[in-house]
Amino acid sequence: MPLNQSDQRDAPPLFIVAGMFGNVLNLRHLALPFASERRVFGVQARGLIGETEPHRDVAIASRDYLAEMQRLQPEGPYLIAGYSGGGITAYEMARQLRDAGHEVAVVAMFDTPLPVRPSLSRPDKALIKLAELKSKGPAYLVEWAQNRWAWEMRKRNEDTAPDAPAGAEFNNLKIQDAFLEAVGKYQTPDWDGPLTLFRPALDLHWPVTGGRFVSKEREYVFEDNDWRRYAPQIEVIEVPGDHDSMMLAPNVTTLAQELREVIARALDDGSDDWQQATAAQ
Repeated sequence: MPLNQSDQRDAPPLFIVAGMFGNVLNLRHLALPFASERRVFGVQARGLIGETEPHRDVAIASRDYLAEMQRLQPEGPYLIAGYSGGGITAYEMARQLRDAGHEVAVVAMFDTPLPVRPSLSRPDKALIKLAELKSKGPAYLVEWAQNRWAWEMRKRNEDTAPDAPAGAEFNNLKIQDAFLEAVGKYQTPDWDGPLTLFRPALDLHWPVTGGRFVSKEREYVFEDNDWRRYAPQIEVIEVPGDHDSMMLAPNVTTLAQELREVIARALDDGSDDWQQATAAQ
């Protein structure tokens, strides 16, 4: 799906995979600053609208998305990115492209987590509860009980909720369920190619064992979102905002500029190859 009105054909386009809910609408803010230099396309999840079943396998989804992408750009160098969970699909797309002999110049992730993040250990859960109890006193126990009750009610409502009405605009829950199933069984491969992670400032909320930190969302905090163990060449760039607002004005201006510089560096040596490839088409 085109995300800007660029008519540039002398520069490789940028493809951005949507996040967990599969909707590309929030990506248009990032695409607009590139209108004068390159086309930007959003990769929207299959089944977001209508009755088509969504993908439930990352490798298969990547294969299908690549088939569509290569109708627009048959040859590299390729510029691939993904927002949040969409970065996992972008990662797999890059792997498949390189295995097929294509050049992948840029793989960019916008605050993408690992497909399966490590669970909090019991000692660390205990440390967090102790810190909350010290900070809030007896009120924390009341808060914990209320949150637990709210969670139980949400779970019960989800299990008994009727199906969405026919013609609903977006199949958000169906897409989310399929995405979680897909990434839950994805075996992350190693990647020694280019990879840039753009992420907001780290949320070092609770100190826990081993010198580690846990975020407000109760997840372990890693400077590289824990990707370096699979992709040793990863570059990490901190940008303003949080997980959502980094993609929106005014923060997205900084993100666009940082991404522009990453693309320029990557294409600096391959610009002649791209011009020759497009001239031959």
